[in-house]
Amino acid sequence: MPGIEAMAQLGGIAMLCEQRDKQIVALVRAVADFAMERTLGFGQRIDLCAEVGPIRGPFAEVKTSASAGGESVASAPLAYALPGGPAGAAG
Repeated sequence: MPGIEAMAQLGGIAMLCEQRDKQIVALVRAVADFAMERTLGFGQRIDLCAEVGPIRGPFAEVKTSASAGGESVASAPLAYALPGGPAGAAG
């Protein structure tokens, strides 16, 4: 599903906005409990949401979801690695 790619990109952007004063890169580390509730039609608009969770040292968590027409389409908690990021993590 192309939606997971979009969810991962939005999650990374949202997480980097939280850490905008630091020179870091966000790398997707894990996708946990991905749930796809329904398929989408061709050309259907997808609304994405990302909620930044705890950032612990060189790791961050972001809850993402996708909806279309007001109905949930997919959701996934994502984990990111932040090489060279907070807590002096090695890059």
